[in-house]
Amino acid sequence: MTRKTRASCGRRNARRRLESDLDVVVVLENGIDAAAREYVSDCAWEAGFGHGIVVVPVVFTRTEWESGPERQSLFVRAVETEGVLV
Repeated sequence: MTRKTRASCGRRNARRRLESDLDVVVVLENGIDAAAREYVSDCAWEAGFGHGIVVVPVVFTRTEWESGPERQSLFVRAVETEGVLV
């Protein structure tokens, strides 16, 4: 079950080029196994391919997102401040 999906993209920033990829953070309620990663990856590819956009999924469990060490990374901070909840 997906808990939260947030997109962060260099395209939103006027200083970035249109060739920027689209980072999509996917927070899953339960553990992440190979099947879940493959499903998220397939969805990302299908969503972006027809539009010429490289969608890069970054997958976390709810526990990792809320209290993991990644919370302190610049990437997560940027997603929290610049990302769009989808």
